[in-house]
Amino acid sequence: MNQRPESGEAVQQAPPPAAEPAAAATPRGEADHPVAQSSPSAPTADDVRLDRAHAERVIARALELQDAHLGRPDGLTLEEVAEVAGQLGVSPDLVRRAALDVRLAGAVEHEPSTTERLLGPARITGATSVPVDVDAARQAVDRWMTTDEGMRMRGTSAGRQRWGKDARVVTEIKRGLGSPRATGILRGLDEVDVTVEALDDATVVTVEADTRKIQKTGVAIAAGSTLAGVAFGVGAATIIPDAAGGFTDLGQFGLTFGVWTAGGAATAVSVCRSWTTRVRRAVADALDGINMTTTWDGPELVEDRPGWRSTVLRWLDGNR
Repeated sequence: MNQRPESGEAVQQAPPPAAEPAAAATPRGEADHPVAQSSPSAPTADDVRLDRAHAERVIARALELQDAHLGRPDGLTLEEVAEVAGQLGVSPDLVRRAALDVRLAGAVEHEPSTTERLLGPARITGATSVPVDVDAARQAVDRWMTTDEGMRMRGTSAGRQRWGKDARVVTEIKRGLGSPRATGILRGLDEVDVTVEALDDATVVTVEADTRKIQKTGVAIAAGSTLAGVAFGVGAATIIPDAAGGFTDLGQFGLTFGVWTAGGAATAVSVCRSWTTRVRRAVADALDGINMTTTWDGPELVEDRPGWRSTVLRWLDGNR
């Protein structure tokens, strides 16, 4: 029953205070040690993005390690490249197109060695795309290499034709009468390889000139100059008196030897670089000539043109 004060106002009893929620039970020993808040994990090496150049170096190094581990030859086939690129979401058609672009751009690029920097590369390669099928392209190659370059096929291996100089007198006469469009630089090499292959919708002709002969010539020039320097150095030390020029016999030998050696090395480098430049130009001219041969509508051989030259050439070929 409510009790009323003397003033007659009713007194309401306050509701009991709400009970505070019970604290979560804490295991013994953990009450005095606050729980550490979890923080975002730090990025690992697998999360770091590599730029294109760095990624290419990593992939190249990984392939080297795998080749060394498996003991297989260096390099990848186009099918293997397409398989690797497929792991990155690259279409096989794009891989084949990229291979064609690389082939047309001058084939494989590699880091030249010291010898190649001084005496030129061991091989010079070029490629072109022709608007005909493989059979027609091979006919154009055969016509250009025999008629204009004055070379003959030595053999074929895995679709690669090996050409060398045709030193027959008849060939020399035919080249003189036929006014060939080639300069004859390629026939001065030991070997020229030609490959005709179909890539996607294009037919690609690749000409690869073996230029090791240029390197050998440079080495021969340098070695000859060195031997000449030794001979003339000994002669200078023997014949010239010591008092002449203020040099001793050793000084005279060293001066003479140094002049001949340096001159020979400079001559070798100059000759090899000039020869290499002419071979590069000859390869490009051969590719242009093969390409024009596939699209030329007029008479392509001198035998097809009127005149005494065509008569002589037909006679040399046995078409009397």
